[in-house]
Amino acid sequence: MVEAEPAIRQLLKLDFEPKVSATIKRTFRQTINQTINTELLPMAEKQADEILQQYNQARAYLEQTLEKEAEEKIARNRRLLSEVEQKIAVYNKAVAGINSCLEAMQLYERQLPVITCDLEADAASDSQV
Repeated sequence: MVEAEPAIRQLLKLDFEPKVSATIKRTFRQTINQTINTELLPMAEKQADEILQQYNQARAYLEQTLEKEAEEKIARNRRLLSEVEQKIAVYNKAVAGINSCLEAMQLYERQLPVITCDLEADAASDSQV
């Protein structure tokens, strides 16, 4: 009997292994498909619904953020525009003084030009484009 044991094991292995393998493949695939259909797909659909429900809230938040950033940029640009206008006024005052001296020396062709553009009007026309 002890001598026949390896042969019996070999026969059982030859008979048992293919049956077990087929059962495992069939059952495993069926179990995986069932788990996906009953557990994972509903979870994924629920997650997708939650994401879609947050879309409007995220869009509103983005809108507020962009509006705030735009307001800050407008305020900064207005401040910078005011600074440029002040510098232009200082320049024009200096040019007027220099030009009066040049006129006193009768050097009309050497006079410096003044800056006459209206930056606010230019900025308004640029923003409308």
